[in-house]
Amino acid sequence: MISSLPLLIIPFVIDFMVLVFLAIVYGFGFATVTASTSPLISELVPKELTMDVGQTLGPIISGLILATYLQYY
Repeated sequence: MISSLPLLIIPFVIDFMVLVFLAIVYGFGFATVTASTSPLISELVPKELTMDVGQTLGPIISGLILATYLQYY
């Protein structure tokens, strides 16, 4: 919620300082979600199954999607 609300408001902002404030709020919300995801997953999944598979396969899979569907080379 914290990072999604500023993204909804940003297109309607005219004042630069309000835009800076919304960017700070968005950054705080995004950092909170990003920092809490790994510990949450490590608590829910057994250690035998967690080996940074997402960090290893994520760029490969996203590259294949970009190359296949969007013809981005």
